[in-house]
Amino acid sequence: MTSLAPHTALHEHPISDPTPPVAPAVYLNVVAWPDPVLCQRGYDPRSAYVERFWLGVLGPSATWLMRRLARGLDEKPEGFRINLADTGRALGLGEGTGRNSAVVRTIERACQFGVAQQHGRDSLAVRCHLAPLTRRQLTRLPASLQAAHDRWMAEPLEGEQRRRAVATAVGLLRRGEDAWAIERHLASWGCSEPLAYAAVADARRLLLEAGSGDDFGPTTAA
Repeated sequence: MTSLAPHTALHEHPISDPTPPVAPAVYLNVVAWPDPVLCQRGYDPRSAYVERFWLGVLGPSATWLMRRLARGLDEKPEGFRINLADTGRALGLGEGTGRNSAVVRTIERACQFGVAQQHGRDSLAVRCHLAPLTRRQLTRLPASLQAAHDRWMAEPLEGEQRRRAVATAVGLLRRGEDAWAIERHLASWGCSEPLAYAAVADARRLLLEAGSGDDFGPTTAA
């Protein structure tokens, strides 16, 4: 088993690489595939945006795979190893790991859409944030979702409501609430989905950059 690939090595493999020609090994080393622009402008695989819009493009199995791997990288940012058969069973794809198995096809689909990238047989780099859908990708979705996406992207995110939503998210994060549960809570409290996502992302950045002991203002509901 080779060691985890360093982040810098990822630039040697462009997104346009073809589908991996061989099945992955029984174990895969999973590492982050960072992109500073996507960290600021992209969407976490567990977010409402990905669930609502990427799902119809990427497909349910690949979307769930990305969600599970994103959680794993939250817990182990340096990377971790997965058992391919166990992962397949966890996703409801069966335990087969051959070239035409469901779990291998799911990994290949993630690679085809540029949200993951395989290195050799035993290493997989994955995006921690997914880009907004392109206009071409949007045409895969029904007209109602295309219209909802247009409204999402046009939503104004500045002002007092955002400040209050961020303060609320900070307070809930400090209490140990799950970030994506907070996103849903904010939406149920009257925040738009884009605002709820942006508020949680801002709150996480504030806590990471400044530490949880700093004062971010009142934590009343948005």
